[in-house]
Amino acid sequence: PGITVRRMKTQGWWSSNTAFISFDDVRVPRKNLIGKLNEGFKAIVMNFNHERFVLAAMANRFARVCLHDAIAYGRVRKTFGKRLVDHQVIRHKIAEMTRLIE
Repeated sequence: PGITVRRMKTQGWWSSNTAFISFDDVRVPRKNLIGKLNEGFKAIVMNFNHERFVLAAMANRFARVCLHDAIAYGRVRKTFGKRLVDHQVIRHKIAEMTRLIE
């Protein structure tokens, strides 16, 4: 009986200490319980809504930063004698990226 901790493989969040924790035949005194007995999963699931909102906000911000960097690069980079953003196809691509972000 005891507690087993295994690292969870995550995508892009290597600095966080995300892990699987398994409790095998562990007895917890009633005074040390957090919440009600056998309702731990419910508490975890209720936190998912907040996590999803934060992740969506972060993803949107990252996309906006990437769009900004792409436009800045397109204003500096020259191809065929003119700036990249002066090509119609590039302007269409930037407009489509903006639409998808919004």
